[in-house]
Amino acid sequence: MRTRFVGSVRVRRKHSHGKKQRSSYVARALMYRIRILRRALKDIANLPKGYARLVSEHIDRLQDNPLCAAPLVASSETDASAGTPWLLMDEVHDQHNDTPWTPEQLTYALVELAQLHRAYIQNPAPLEQAELLCCDNPWYEKVGATLPEIFQQLDRDYDLSLPSDVRDRVSQQIVALAVQVERLPRTLVHGDFDPGNVVMISEDQIAALDWGLAHCNVPLIDVAHMVGRFDAATSRSMAVRYFEALDLPVFPLRSKEDVLKFVVLGDYLHQVFFLWWHSHVVLSGWEEVDVYKRAIWERSHALAAHVYRKRILCFSSRFIRAWEIFKSKYIGIERLGKSNQ
Repeated sequence: MRTRFVGSVRVRRKHSHGKKQRSSYVARALMYRIRILRRALKDIANLPKGYARLVSEHIDRLQDNPLCAAPLVASSETDASAGTPWLLMDEVHDQHNDTPWTPEQLTYALVELAQLHRAYIQNPAPLEQAELLCCDNPWYEKVGATLPEIFQQLDRDYDLSLPSDVRDRVSQQIVALAVQVERLPRTLVHGDFDPGNVVMISEDQIAALDWGLAHCNVPLIDVAHMVGRFDAATSRSMAVRYFEALDLPVFPLRSKEDVLKFVVLGDYLHQVFFLWWHSHVVLSGWEEVDVYKRAIWERSHALAAHVYRKRILCFSSRFIRAWEIFKSKYIGIERLGKSNQ
């Protein structure tokens, strides 16, 4: 690639990494990694202006948490050459190399994640003040209501070819889901917490990279995204360790079915978030449209195929009472986070 500048930093080469070959840019001076965050800031994604600044403020707070691997160096709303927000992160040297992660190591990462989730659940004020994207009840309702129009635009402009019955079912299920997740706590989530974004920065410290999709959401999405790639027994064991570390009565684990319920719900919510995100990625004119278009098609069919919504995603009165008690004891507010309407 051609040498380019971001502020006063000379960017020398493009660097691809991870199983998905995601690209970042490495600067020769001090080996800084630059994350170019191309956000649809206006009509499409409904993200607030100043998003790079808001995300950078949260990364600033995260730097005191051992789970955050890369310290933030700088951020800006615009790159002179591309006109897009960007974050400048310190380079991280992974001591794990290419050795596959074991479930035990990733469980340790989940335990660290639980501490971060718990801190923001018990003190949601920083999330509210920063006005990060918050996937709360109104957000899910809005996504469900606007998806048919988004699907039509994707079909018209990018030949998505999504069957009408799949479109309708996905939209209906997301709207129904909004009511069921209203009582769940929100926290700061990583957004893409998987083995590809985990690094070992010392013998006794595992941390996470790529906080570019960090936002306010139900903590279950991070857990489900990590454990869902293992067999049922391993997934359950990892999830139990996470919930034990989280130690909140809103997530009672009295049976294997309880664990399954929370993991399945988290997976469903994570699929919804990425369906929304990938749709806006395509409509924003990003590169690799075909890759994201395929992801939209696959996620839509997966969401439409969920046949256990009534059995798993409807919470018992015992679950609801536990959450109400937790709110009155620890928080004393009606809802965490802010609406993005």
